Amino acid sequence: MSARKEAEFSAESLKRIKQDVYQRAGLVTAELPVRSKRTRRNLGRKAGIAASVVLALVVAAGAANASGWIDLSRVLGYIGADRVGLLKSINQSSEDQGIVMNVLGAVRDGEAAEIYVSLQDKAGHRIDPTLDIYDFFVEGASSHNAQTIHYDSRTGQATVRFLVTGKMQNRMTLRITSFLRGAHRDEHYDPRLDLTHLLKSQPSQPHEVLKNLDGVGGMGGPKMLEAKETDELHVLPLNKMSVPLPGMDWIKISNIGFVDDKLHIQLNREGKMAAYNHGYFYFSEKEASAETNYEYSISRGLYKHADGSRAGDYEEYVFDISSIEQLEEMKLQGYFVEYEEWIQGDWEVTFDLEQVSKKLEGKTKFDWEGAQVHEVEVSPLGIILKGSNFDNIDWTNPDLVQKLGLVVHFKDGTEIPATSGFIQHDEGPVKWIASEPLSVNDVTSVSLNGQSIIVK
Repeated sequence: MSARKEAEFSAESLKRIKQDVYQRAGLVTAELPVRSKRTRRNLGRKAGIAASVVLALVVAAGAANASGWIDLSRVLGYIGADRVGLLKSINQSSEDQGIVMNVLGAVRDGEAAEIYVSLQDKAGHRIDPTLDIYDFFVEGASSHNAQTIHYDSRTGQATVRFLVTGKMQNRMTLRITSFLRGAHRDEHYDPRLDLTHLLKSQPSQPHEVLKNLDGVGGMGGPKMLEAKETDELHVLPLNKMSVPLPGMDWIKISNIGFVDDKLHIQLNREGKMAAYNHGYFYFSEKEASAETNYEYSISRGLYKHADGSRAGDYEEYVFDISSIEQLEEMKLQGYFVEYEEWIQGDWEVTFDLEQVSKKLEGKTKFDWEGAQVHEVEVSPLGIILKGSNFDNIDWTNPDLVQKLGLVVHFKDGTEIPATSGFIQHDEGPVKWIASEPLSVNDVTSVSLNGQSIIVK
């Protein structure tokens, strides 16, 4: 190293660089997540670890300026020093149409991986805080989730976290082929409709029968699995009315009525952005804060778009409302998201990512909601549940997974409950992604609904 480069790492320079990293990362005011009942001794230990990670990254930052490596310290402020400490720096880029995708860093524990990516538009303003990755692919992964976790208004750069599960190999490829921008959300949309009048004006109509989910492009909702188990679905006929919704030209009510003592509301999507805009109806009580959500929804029909035919031209929502009289105390509202633009491209990066080696395992026999858990596995990223009949569980239902009672227990008596963040890949194990990295050496057991499982 030359004398000039040695001078760059003098004590005073290092202090200035460290201060700069703290400011850019937002660590002056940022609070790291903590476990419940954490002792003062552990707080000090964690602060020491965080400081060590920051110091290591600061030193790397000096070298990064000369070599072009990515400085992972700049994401400390919004994902935490502990999680950054798990990441392997990747720093590989792909550019298309003036938009640069850079894979910053990633970590994998065999069944799941976190990949952090930045996107920046050097030719315009197509990357903004509303960025929503639409079509993407990770080789070997069968379940995907992408979330924009940070946007820097000064640089126009967005950071996206990809959570993926599946049978991945050390050699991985991440590809993005489209994204959305310009999202406008209305969480309490008022359609200003008199449903009582609308239902009374409807002539009597027979329902249609769909056997073996014939013609169904998809289903959703908390009681989706129950509906799927039936031999046939009873639905409304298509296009028996055309009721526009104020302020939304991409959707209209195409039918409404009672089927088997359940209220069905059928929506028809149309227009350029209909494939990407989304939302749903719900009911609020006029004299209370309670809400009534749909039990399940059914996607029917196909519409053609630039990227091919897609299901969901019609969406039918089913509510546990059996009469017009019930509606007199209720108000129809909706949650809808509209986008301004859908952008296609081709951004692809291939990189090597070995899995973390430190894991704990424990055996059990645990029956829950028709599923059986036979083994749990603890890694720094979270917990893997292995067993059978996991496909019968709606892992996106927070009330349901809370009944599972998954809790991680540590040597110092602290614990971390799992209330959300469960993902499953096709017919395989279920992964819980921890909100903070788990110190595997400090984990003693995992409990499921109070049943303790020793891990080692």
